Amino acid sequence: MRIALPSDNKVIFSKFEQAEEFTVYEAEDERIKDIWCIYPIGGFYDSVPKAFIEAHINVVLCDEMSLDTRLKLRGQNIEMITSVKGSTDSAVISYLSGENIGISDTPPEQVTFTDRSDIGVYRSRRKLRLGRF
Repeated sequence: MRIALPSDNKVIFSKFEQAEEFTVYEAEDERIKDIWCIYPIGGFYDSVPKAFIEAHINVVLCDEMSLDTRLKLRGQNIEMITSVKGSTDSAVISYLSGENIGISDTPPEQVTFTDRSDIGVYRSRRKLRLGRF
């Protein structure tokens, strides 16, 4: 499992989209195996989702994240937990130990994403009822 956090000197950076560095923790069996950083080059919306796909990120822990970013990461099947503050090390350790550290932002079961996840488009599996409700 790989967990990414927007960071600045081992502290969770408050605005996900404005982060210049993402610390990645690789964990196996609730133990941290490796730690490294991703430094996005270019525009945020072009580089970060691609970098996360290439790095095989499974989970993102952060403080604040825009709806557009959430939709893009949902389309890549990345689990997101927002409202997480403090040091990156303690947040990852708390997550791995199963503590409730923030607000889980995973897509509802009825939402299916198209192959155009880069623009955050999604469709509901439920059929629309026309006429009376």
